[in-house]
Amino acid sequence: MAEAEINKEKDEAKRSLEDAPLGTRKHIDAFQDVNAPGYPKLADLMARYNEVAIFRRFRSLNIFTLMSLQAELVELESRLKELFKEYQKENPIMLQDFWEIGNNSSELRELVATIKRTLKEYNDTLLLVGQVSSLKNPHKADLHFIHNWLKGLRPEEGQSFLRGAERFTWSEDFDLDEFFVVKARESEADAATGRLVDWIITTYNHFLGRRIQHNADSRLGVIEYSGLKTTAKFLVTLVSSMLPALSILALYFEKKLLSRIGIMISMTFVFASALTFGTSARRIEIFSATAAFAAVEVVFIGSTDVGNGTKPG
Repeated sequence: MAEAEINKEKDEAKRSLEDAPLGTRKHIDAFQDVNAPGYPKLADLMARYNEVAIFRRFRSLNIFTLMSLQAELVELESRLKELFKEYQKENPIMLQDFWEIGNNSSELRELVATIKRTLKEYNDTLLLVGQVSSLKNPHKADLHFIHNWLKGLRPEEGQSFLRGAERFTWSEDFDLDEFFVVKARESEADAATGRLVDWIITTYNHFLGRRIQHNADSRLGVIEYSGLKTTAKFLVTLVSSMLPALSILALYFEKKLLSRIGIMISMTFVFASALTFGTSARRIEIFSATAAFAAVEVVFIGSTDVGNGTKPG
């Protein structure tokens, strides 16, 4: 009877979850009954927050494996060449018919079979390494979060459960290229925006967020800042979009023509630098945008009063 009631409660809970709007559904962790620090809890953390599902690429190991297979193939190729030279003198028909190769020379047959197996392993490994290399890097802030979560001593954190060499799996001593993320964040408007948003959220969490702990997950020790992230993106975008307006404002208050030209050159340089280092725009796009920006400044300079108090007709 008790078991039937438990099953009924589970069915009702499942139906209520399915009927709930997508935005209000509660995430069910696979290991939610396991509260002790360890890999199950870390797996739930990464499953819920995909941006911290960070793994090693093992670049050196992958390259070492490829070099090992390559060296083996080089030796097999060299041996195959020697056999071909021998058969060229003794039995040329062996170079003209694969049936002869498969039936009249056990040595050559076994060598070809070994080459096929090794070559397949090499090609498969090469393709996989290429796929892993193309996966996106995590954000530095996300790797920092995982590193701190694993070392955290609070009940909801990792409490340094990693032992031995595994302690260095997510070490910040590695560069970001050593890691990939299973599901990258939604792309930011530009690289600078992403870094600034991460800095704003990290700073807010350090001084205020971790004390308020609004939208905090008591089991996994995570505080969600979705609203703050949106606000931070808006502020960063607003400030960056003011650069052209600031340029025009500076030109308006400066009356000397030579100084205006200096301001124009400086602001154009800043604008081009921001596009180059803060975005993923191509060179032709940067050139077009910078040319349009400079053209606006030139038109403004030529259509307003300069130092002699006259206005060009």
